[in-house]
Amino acid sequence: MRREDLAPAELPVFRIPTGAIDVPLDRLRSLKPLQADAIGAAIKADRQYDPISVAQLPGSDRFVLVDGLHRLEGFRLHDMPLIDARIVPADRLGRLRQEISSAWARADHDVFDRAAQIAALAKLARDEDPLQCIATTLRWDVATAEALDVSPRTIRNYVTISEHFDAADIAQLRRSGLASDLVPLLRLAALPPEDFAAAMLLLEQSEVASIAEALARLSGTETIDPISKKNAAFFGHFAKRENRQRADFIRQLLDQYHPDGRPKASTKAARA
Repeated sequence: MRREDLAPAELPVFRIPTGAIDVPLDRLRSLKPLQADAIGAAIKADRQYDPISVAQLPGSDRFVLVDGLHRLEGFRLHDMPLIDARIVPADRLGRLRQEISSAWARADHDVFDRAAQIAALAKLARDEDPLQCIATTLRWDVATAEALDVSPRTIRNYVTISEHFDAADIAQLRRSGLASDLVPLLRLAALPPEDFAAAMLLLEQSEVASIAEALARLSGTETIDPISKKNAAFFGHFAKRENRQRADFIRQLLDQYHPDGRPKASTKAARA
């Protein structure tokens, strides 16, 4: 059997110098130094259980990282010169599929991260074979779905997301905490351009706290009383805060109020 036909887990493991492995610049965006340091310390104290994946370009003695950024950086931080690695096929599409397959289920990836990965796969497939531009005809979505162990419909949904949101839209939805749920984003992407712009404006101005509320407002089916509207605006503002700010705010509420909503200061005054 050819090496190209083997699954990644079936490939042999080699000891490779960490200094001979290059990391693509676009991968460094996801690097978390503290996580890499912790992984490196754990491996140094015990051993490496999961090899990284690298590719070796023809005629070169250097390698390109495919999967295992934090393990590699952990080795470098803790001065471990050799790392266990599997050498995957060097073709660009194969490397990208392997990288995305490994990262697909990562908790720190939202809908737009996955949509960008699928868009990158589609672009590379078209670059290598112009006929792949007709993805549904050649069943590109089926092949990609099999590689990522998802349904072809999921692939098509992420292609839709990649085509309908620009960088500004993505940044706004991430700030609002609305980038992690695929279904509402698909409903938003299905709107006509004028309604899409209106929905994004409602979300930007915090007049609604969710995509569902924005769609209800546009369709005229919204029946929100003033108090509910005020609460929605509050929680929309709350969702934009960082986790530490949210925790500090909740701690202040617990210090000032009883679980039934009575202010603690009033209780103390009544006892006095």
